[in-house]
Amino acid sequence: MVTFDPLYGGFFKKRVFRYIGDIFGTGTPPFWGNVNQKIDDILSCFLKEETVDAVDYSIGKAARDMQIGIENGGPGTCRGEDFLELKGAIRGEWGLLLDVGHANIHINTGMVEAKTMEDYIQNLPVPVIDVHISDNDGAHDQHLPPGSGKIDFFSLISALKRQDYPGSFVFEIAGNSLAAIEKNLPISRKMLKIFLNEVSPS
Repeated sequence: MVTFDPLYGGFFKKRVFRYIGDIFGTGTPPFWGNVNQKIDDILSCFLKEETVDAVDYSIGKAARDMQIGIENGGPGTCRGEDFLELKGAIRGEWGLLLDVGHANIHINTGMVEAKTMEDYIQNLPVPVIDVHISDNDGAHDQHLPPGSGKIDFFSLISALKRQDYPGSFVFEIAGNSLAAIEKNLPISRKMLKIFLNEVSPS
């Protein structure tokens, strides 16, 4: 499987904000809101164009016999409308790499219209072909073990089971050392198994 993560646009946005901050100091310039919106608009177009080009190339040449997935990232690649637009622009078959942590942030910060994880998944115009699992507080991508944050995993698993999701789950685990990762991995596995076992397809 080949997957594409458009989230790197957030790094670009932070660099622009830092540059503006250097110019105006700690005070907020009067046009800050307009700059913020313009950057989001530019990022949305840029990320969509770059994603289309990369996926088209992969489908056509680099990864003909592999599944292609696009990760739900930042502006331009998080809403159902975004993926519907990409679906019309990309030639060939592809699906969504669902990053649960990103989706939770998008829902809680109003970047998408969905109010629950279940609504978010049900309204996607492309199939989910891979899932990255972690938990967070709805504001920061913390990569916590499932059950440690505010993600409704019952809603998530229920929606995936309704779609007969056949794929795997990839844990995203926070930690700046192998020891920290080894400590959190068993917790993540245990909690995901609990959620999977307690939710029945409906």
